[in-house]
Amino acid sequence: MAYAWDLETNVRQEKVFTVKHSRKAKGSITKLDDPRDIYELVANNGARRLRSYILGIIPGDIVEQQ
Repeated sequence: MAYAWDLETNVRQEKVFTVKHSRKAKGSITKLDDPRDIYELVANNGARRLRSYILGIIPGDIVEQQ
C-alpha cells in the first residue's frame, strides 16, 4: 500500500497494489528468483506510486513553481 496524507486539509490518497515478480525485456518475460531483484522491483514500484500521490495532493500552482 502506498499513501500520501495532507494533514492540514485532511486529504488522503491511497492505493493497494500488487507487483508481479517478473520483468519484461526485449519481448520476453523473465521470472525473478533473486530476493534482491524482487526487493528492488517492489521498492521501485512503491516509490513511483508514492511520488505520484504526493504530487496529486500538492496544489498544482506550487508544483508548477519548481
